[in-house]
Amino acid sequence: MSKTLHEDAVGSDPSGLGPPTDVGEFMAQHGLTASAQVCLALVRSNFTDLLSSSLALREDPETGDRWIALEITLGGATSSFMEAYLAYTREFLVAIPPALRPLLRLSYNAA
Repeated sequence: MSKTLHEDAVGSDPSGLGPPTDVGEFMAQHGLTASAQVCLALVRSNFTDLLSSSLALREDPETGDRWIALEITLGGATSSFMEAYLAYTREFLVAIPPALRPLLRLSYNAA
């Protein structure tokens, strides 16, 4: 299962359309909206070569486990990726409560 929500849709939505139902419902059900906003801010501050970011609801077909994937596309050199990833992870562990961490996962692609 995969439903995607671009980061602009996280939080308030003046259009009234709201995020895709599955993503929005999952985030509301698990109290993830504020934590997802924090994660997106951490992505923007740590990955300077960020080209795009979005949120997607993912599900493991074998276990039924579900989570929000923070999907990012990077355009820079892979040599700088590890430093940015480690910085993101350190800040993520401080900012996100332990119970919510398994529900917010970073997924990256290089352009």
